[in-house]
Parts: sequence; C-alpha cells; structure tokens
Amino acid sequence: MTATKASATWAGGFGARPLPYLYDGDADAAFARIAANGYAAVELLLSDSDFLPGGTLQALLERNSLALSAIGTGGAAVTHGLTLSSPVATIREQAERYICAIIDLAGRFGAGTILGSVIGSAENGESRDQALSRIAPIIGRLGDYAAAHGSLLLVEPLNRYESNLLNRIEQGMDLIHQAGSTNVKILADCFHMNIEEPSIGGSIRMAGDMIGHVHLSDSNRCAAGLGHLDYAGISEALRSIGYNGFVSMEAFPTPDPDTAAKQAISTFRRFF
Repeated sequence: MTATKASATWAGGFGARPLPYLYDGDADAAFARIAANGYAAVELLLSDSDFLPGGTLQALLERNSLALSAIGTGGAAVTHGLTLSSPVATIREQAERYICAIIDLAGRFGAGTILGSVIGSAENGESRDQALSRIAPIIGRLGDYAAAHGSLLLVEPLNRYESNLLNRIEQGMDLIHQAGSTNVKILADCFHMNIEEPSIGGSIRMAGDMIGHVHLSDSNRCAAGLGHLDYAGISEALRSIGYNGFVSMEAFPTPDPDTAAKQAISTFRRFF
C-alpha cells in the first residue's frame, strides 16, 4: 500500500468552535505547518463555499507543495443549517447549491467532495426510509455533477449520536446504489466505524473498491495512536482491497495542532 498518502485537515472560518480538525485559523501558517510535518495533502472544511477562493487555494497549495485531497460540505449544515434530508424543499435546494459550489472548487484540483453532516437526519417523526428516498435522487444528481466537474462524491456514514440515517458502511452503500450514479463512493471514517461497525476491517473488506477516501482518528477522536484502535488491522484491510488513496487525519488538535499532527503522521508511517 505504498501509494497511500497522508492528508492533514484544516477548517477555515469557524472561529473558536471546537471541530475535529488538526488545524484552523490562518491558512498561510497552517498549510506551511502541514507541509513541514510531512503531509502530502490537505483536506478542507470551509464555513462558506466561497471562504477560500480557488486562486488563493492554488497559490497556497503550490507554495507548500501540497495536493488537495478533499473538501467537506459540512459548512452548509454547521454554519447555515442546510441539509439534504430537510422536509423543506427550499432548504434542500440551498444545500444542493452549496454542495455544487464546493464541487466546483474541489474539481479544479481533482479532489473529492465529502457529504457527511450535510446529509442530515430524519426529522419530525419521519421514517428513515422516507428521508432516504428523498435524498437518493439528490445524491444521484450531485454524483453526476461532480463527475462532469472533475470531483469524486464521497458519502460518509456518521455514528448514531450525529445522525439517524447513515451509521454503517453498508447503509451508505445502499444509498449509493439507490442514487444510481457511478461517481459516488464511501468515505470510511474509523472513528465512526469504531462505534457502529462490528468489525472495522471486516466492513472495509466488504466495501472493497467502493471506498474512495479514509478518515483516521483514534477511538477518542484524538490523533491516531492516542486511543485503542487496531491500526495494524485497519492497514491490512485497506491493503487487502488495494486501496491507494488518501488517509486523512481528522482529529482534535490535542494537546496542540503540531503535536497532534506529528503523532498522527508517526502512526501513519508506522502502519500505512
């Protein structure tokens, strides 16, 4: 699995809000630290789809010899309260437009576009199946839009404390099949999987080439190596399916960003 590449995470525009991202704040300083700590790429979460214009992002990446692994769309939910599961049509439409704007940016760099918290939850007594039947065609449209704009769409199952819709890899795969786009894959997040999956390695093997991106943080959502996850087993499972994409360190910056980043990449180098 020598082609697998380490990606650090940076969140921009959220102020003092605690988020499981290694770096936030000034992008110039953060990107320089990410490169100095040995990462090949950066994954972004932006408070607004236009928070970091494409030209600025390109200059930052080039100056620090970094690739862009993916951009999350969670800003739509966290900042604006927009989800694809909302029973209100205008909210779903706004969420879809936000995601398309992120796809436009990610596609400029051949990066993935992540759908996690923006998918939302079933609300107001609605059943899970009802909500998912409304979401599936949107995912299909977004997958095709992403294909036309150079990005891979990534569906991220979340743990039960964050969503009541997609909690396991198998559920994410079912939604992708319903969506009908060939340009949608799974983001396997080991923190969420540790809560929901009977076996992280078994679920990775079951998904196989449907996995398009990986998030790595430990069982306590701190940097890899500070909890009790079985990294040898996770690495072996990814190797068994021929995964050679990015492993992105989505973790709280505990005790500080550089210490966490160094801890995470040390674990990555040891096992991946």
